[in-house]
Amino acid sequence: MTVEHFDRALFRRIPEAHLKTMYENPHIRLPFDAKDLAVYLHETGEMPMRALDYHHRSADLGLTGPIEDTDNGHVYFQVDVKGVGFLFPESYESVKHHIPKGEWRGAKGPQLLIDSKETPWEYDVYGLMDKRMAKDAIDRSEALTKIGVRTEAVAAVYETDAIYVESETVTIKEIKDRMEKQWQEKIAGARTPEEKARYQKMRRNFREQFTPVILTRLVRSVFRLRDIVDEPARREAMLDEACDVLNREMTLLGQPASFETRTPQGREQWMEHTAGLQGKNLGLMHANNFVHGYLHMGNLTLAGEIVDLDSVTPLIREKKTVADEDRDLPFFHETEKGCAFLDPKTLGYQRPDPAFGLPMLLIKDMRDLCFSIRQSIRNLTTLKPADRARVAARMADAYEQALQGREPYAAIGIANSALVNAFRSMADTIVTRDKHVGPIPQDRSE
Repeated sequence: MTVEHFDRALFRRIPEAHLKTMYENPHIRLPFDAKDLAVYLHETGEMPMRALDYHHRSADLGLTGPIEDTDNGHVYFQVDVKGVGFLFPESYESVKHHIPKGEWRGAKGPQLLIDSKETPWEYDVYGLMDKRMAKDAIDRSEALTKIGVRTEAVAAVYETDAIYVESETVTIKEIKDRMEKQWQEKIAGARTPEEKARYQKMRRNFREQFTPVILTRLVRSVFRLRDIVDEPARREAMLDEACDVLNREMTLLGQPASFETRTPQGREQWMEHTAGLQGKNLGLMHANNFVHGYLHMGNLTLAGEIVDLDSVTPLIREKKTVADEDRDLPFFHETEKGCAFLDPKTLGYQRPDPAFGLPMLLIKDMRDLCFSIRQSIRNLTTLKPADRARVAARMADAYEQALQGREPYAAIGIANSALVNAFRSMADTIVTRDKHVGPIPQDRSE
């Protein structure tokens, strides 16, 4: 498998004078200088990289040799770089932001989106990655890789004060100045004083705090379950590459394997194996008080990884002292050490599930993962009910085994048996019986 099976874009390295090191992973020894991948989209760039539809600001090198994190027991086979330009603006669309496909056709350089639902500061710049998002990616990646979750590893992050626009070097200050008109129009169009003040605050945040970075990360596979649905013409190539990765990984671990997806039996074996890996991933996250919140097909790779960790957060918070206002918090419990309750970052999915009594964000994780596996089965296999039951059991067993030895939510009165029963029920309903369970709605505001 080579990059020639896919579209390529050209990139040029950003001169070192424009770069500032933010982070270099101490657990990983790269076979190249990470700064060589501090690149940006350039019409006549000397570095071709693979560019995938729906991956709008990242590109990758295709398959590489194994890169090991021996401290945490992980091995990676693909390198991608994020924040390297707005790729495929002509095909970009977003239902949640009311952007139809083609609206940004012909866009040159980064594009500002005000009122973004993707960032805490309520704006985003397509084609660039913010330093604050990179900091979160580093912290969450380190936390999850340490506990054994198959996920991305951040290899290096470099701040940059310049990029390329139409092959010309443009400073970030100039980029911000070019976007000033858009901010002023938004402020002038505000309907209330409160809305005007909000946009003025967002603009100040953008001018003062937005700092672009180039982030290099490692994964086993860059391909997501969504990719094989959205790009059926490249489906076989993606699956072949993912199986190649899994076979190499298993061999390195002393467990020779021969995954392939060219036959129905091979595809079913791959499906069962990766579903089990994802069940374990979720079990490890929940066992260590982490929830993801968005385990849709776009955040699950063909090699059994969970990626894009922006939403990862602890489920419960514990305190040594108890204040009167704490008692009104969702799932509040007094403990020998003080008290515990749902972390405020879980806002929106804090109500208890009526069937199992679990916080709804746990149920959302379970539902979303099972739904993603169900959709993959539908798109890629002809599994019969008995075979789907085997996949569901593999997922649920792996989830339960990952919880062993931990009681992550005992402080709020939740036993592991409730977690396991809920996941098995969800897997049986969605995966085995192929029943539709709709998206988990957010809590209703009082």
